[in-house]
Amino acid sequence: MEVAIVTGAGSGIGRATAIQLSSQDYRVYALDKDEKSIKDFEKTKNITPIVCDVLKENDINSFFSRFSSKEKHLDLLFNGVGAMKLGGLLDTSEDDWDFGFHINLKSALVFSKRAYNYLLESKNPSIINISSVLGETYEEKAAIYTVMKSALVTLTKCLAKELAPKKIRVNAISPGPIQTSFVRSFSQETKKIQGASKLVMKLSHTPIGRTGKPEEVAKLVSYLASPQASFITGSCISIDGGWSI
Repeated sequence: MEVAIVTGAGSGIGRATAIQLSSQDYRVYALDKDEKSIKDFEKTKNITPIVCDVLKENDINSFFSRFSSKEKHLDLLFNGVGAMKLGGLLDTSEDDWDFGFHINLKSALVFSKRAYNYLLESKNPSIINISSVLGETYEEKAAIYTVMKSALVTLTKCLAKELAPKKIRVNAISPGPIQTSFVRSFSQETKKIQGASKLVMKLSHTPIGRTGKPEEVAKLVSYLASPQASFITGSCISIDGGWSI
């Protein structure tokens, strides 16, 4: 049975990914810091919900200790956590930048390093990181998120290059506007910041005429993790309804 770790599994793309993988008979470890958001997974076949804050070393240690007692290999690590603090380069604090770095970038590196030995035991090991279309351009009122998601793509390429000799594939997905609670809360936050509403307007319009669904991203995750994608590594694939054209 294939095994997957999904971070940020309590909502949005992470939740859809956990459900998609479990439907394909993956044994899924669904991680989120919000216990309520993953509690219903207790009744879902093939999903083990784990309360874990990816910013807390004790939580990470506790999870991998539990994981190692149950599993010998890992087929897919899905790094799906992310958070946005609105503001430009000059009107965000150092604490804001520290938080943005740890949640959007460092957590992916930490989990990738901790998962490495288990991935080595897989016949088709893969790491998939969630970036963003905002990582492909500069948006004034999303400076931290833009910088960190751009850096995550670079981290993906670096990991892909370093891990290729071990046959571990590493890719990123760059979603555009997706129907998630993250996007909805972001839209509410922009109302408090002058000029930020322009970003919401920009994100809400795609050439294809609609926003995306978390399930659509989850299906892309499923494909990238499959043997059919065995020649794809070091790539960042956009799923944005043409937003980045």
